[in-house]
Amino acid sequence: MKLARNCLSLLAFVLLGGGYIGSYWFQSNGSPAGWAFAVDQPTIRSLAWILLGSALVLAFNKNVEDEGW
Repeated sequence: MKLARNCLSLLAFVLLGGGYIGSYWFQSNGSPAGWAFAVDQPTIRSLAWILLGSALVLAFNKNVEDEGW
């Protein structure tokens, strides 16, 4: 379970960093509307819901290593 949490954290970090870099790139090139159109797609929204659901499942799933708590 710890590995799944670490992988999800790394994936979220990479996606957020990529989104920030993409936003900055489009803004500096003078076309922020292009970035808004690119990320306002059903695939991106589905990915966001999947990441949110995965984070909630992993947050409420008991970790076997934390038995002492």
